[in-house]
Amino acid sequence: MRARASFVIKSPSRTTAREESCLRQIFVWLLIFLPTLSIAHPGRTDGEGCHREGGVKHCHGNEPQVPPTTEPVLEVLSAGPSDAPEKKLVVMSWNIKHLGRKSLDPDTASSFLQEADIITLQEVNKSSSGNSALQAIAASLAKRLGKKICWGLSEVPSEDSERYAYLWRDTAVAYVKSDGSILPTCPATALTIRLGSKHHRSIRREPAYGLFYSRHQEKKFVLASIHLVPTKKKPQLEVEPLFDTFSEEPIPVIVAGDYNLDSSHPAFFAARKRGFLPAMAQVKTSLKRKKRELGKAYDNFWSRGALLHSSKVVNLFKVLPDRSVSSIYNDISDHCPIQGVFTLGKSP
Repeated sequence: MRARASFVIKSPSRTTAREESCLRQIFVWLLIFLPTLSIAHPGRTDGEGCHREGGVKHCHGNEPQVPPTTEPVLEVLSAGPSDAPEKKLVVMSWNIKHLGRKSLDPDTASSFLQEADIITLQEVNKSSSGNSALQAIAASLAKRLGKKICWGLSEVPSEDSERYAYLWRDTAVAYVKSDGSILPTCPATALTIRLGSKHHRSIRREPAYGLFYSRHQEKKFVLASIHLVPTKKKPQLEVEPLFDTFSEEPIPVIVAGDYNLDSSHPAFFAARKRGFLPAMAQVKTSLKRKKRELGKAYDNFWSRGALLHSSKVVNLFKVLPDRSVSSIYNDISDHCPIQGVFTLGKSP
């Protein structure tokens, strides 16, 4: 006769409360785990340690090890053209105060301009000294960046006192010729940038009308350069003819330069009604002659058909803390460089 398994708990008179508690815990654990162990594999195993369940053979303990894969668990799709991050166009403008003076060090000038894809300069001497100074800045930029820098000089405006200039990275921007064809690369000499001559009788220093191609964004654009007459000569009278110069231009237009006016001036209604918007409002860009302060909000970008992402002023007083006010004002410039970051072909 088979003996029955039993669990005996001593009476309270012959055991302590602690012993009774321990015995009860052991009893509970046996009730939980004994059934589990008995049904882990209800069928018998063969000589290979395997068993069948539902007609399928299962083996445990001696499964072959699968080597780890070198492929990612999740499939990573390569970004197509529409998914790639868009490279923005970085534009700079600077009234460089009669470029061609011996006092301006080209390495100092290039240090302010190294972030740009393309740069336009105002107040460039029309003599050979202006040409040589621009070439020296281009060479300094090329050395600083390790990239080919192209350069161009505008035709001389009607006032016959100064001209405009351009510098650009050959890897980012290409020059577009008058027939619309894109120059694959720039020559070693300066290219000639035409003037916008539609209103040459109304603008004393007609704007340079530079036509370019953004290699990253694959779009053509106009970067115009302007230096309106001084405040005493009423620059507001030149605003409307200036922006009317580009009224029929179908591609994005950025008009950069020294307007000798703040963008809040009523004269700029003529620009706004033609779809142009300023990059900055009441942001000072000129230097005071005797104080370490900025003076007037004269320099700006006005753009149409281009989305502005950011703008800034390179404050010469802050980037040259060890230079005196008079040294900066007289030897470098009385204006700060300005910068705008754009996506072409998009509206604000």
